[in-house]
Amino acid sequence: MLIKLLKILPPSISYLTFYIIISIVIIFRFLLSSVYGGLTISICLYYYFELFSSSPPLSALELLDWAISLPSEYKTAILTSVITVTGFAVAFHTATINWRNQMKAQLKNQAANEVENFFAFIAQNINTTTIYIESLIKIVNEIQKGSSTIESIDFSICYAQGKAQEFLDARKALSQASIDVHRLIGKNYSLLTLNFSALPLLQNAASSLSNITNKMWVHVPIVDLNSNTYIQSFLNQANISEYQDFLDACNNNDIKMFGLSGGAQGALNSPIIGFSFPQVIHLLSKRKDFKKIIMGLHEQLNDDIYKTKS
Repeated sequence: MLIKLLKILPPSISYLTFYIIISIVIIFRFLLSSVYGGLTISICLYYYFELFSSSPPLSALELLDWAISLPSEYKTAILTSVITVTGFAVAFHTATINWRNQMKAQLKNQAANEVENFFAFIAQNINTTTIYIESLIKIVNEIQKGSSTIESIDFSICYAQGKAQEFLDARKALSQASIDVHRLIGKNYSLLTLNFSALPLLQNAASSLSNITNKMWVHVPIVDLNSNTYIQSFLNQANISEYQDFLDACNNNDIKMFGLSGGAQGALNSPIIGFSFPQVIHLLSKRKDFKKIIMGLHEQLNDDIYKTKS
């Protein structure tokens, strides 16, 4: 039905219709599936009963007078029934709320663990790629400066050749992760929107990952070690500016990305774990380190804003 409405109605009307339908559904769900909603319906039916019947309902004072005039055995029976029904309703409502909170906490904990494992995997692959790129830059600098022997250069190039596939595998994993991060957000969207900050934090972390993966498509020098000109061929294929751009992207985004993903984990787990006095003491003891982290994150965020405006 929703698809048909989207086909028929223009976008300016369909998105308003969507929000109206959602609001109506939420109101009906509150009224029909909760104790407070049932109480609200009962009160409304009581006060507006005259619209559906010619006999007006008793007022609160008249109802009290009627109850007082009843025989004592009827009063006991009514009071006992009211207490029984009220106790059952309260017990059922409390058990339902506890069950929902328990399931919600379990799902949030699972989502937080999934976020942690996902970005830990990303950190591992970023570390692999940056180490390899730094080694390429070091080899090129040593060759150009002439500060190393032929044997040392041969060993370095052989090492780079052996680690090339590891770099390519890590780059492929990062490329897939830049896609999977959106699947991660979509999968846990309902849980993330239960908190004001979890979803924006994870979306910003995904944006930082995208900034890194956009710069990782550098050329990997592949040379024939049996050739007499393999050193010059290695230099011709190496592109220092591309390598440096990738390293800069990693340095400018990795701390922010992991900080934002950690913030999303904290936002998911905060209702479960809570906050305690020992945690306050621990934060106070780490205030200098925390200040450095905040300053670095602040600089990176301001750099992103400046680049966006430029």
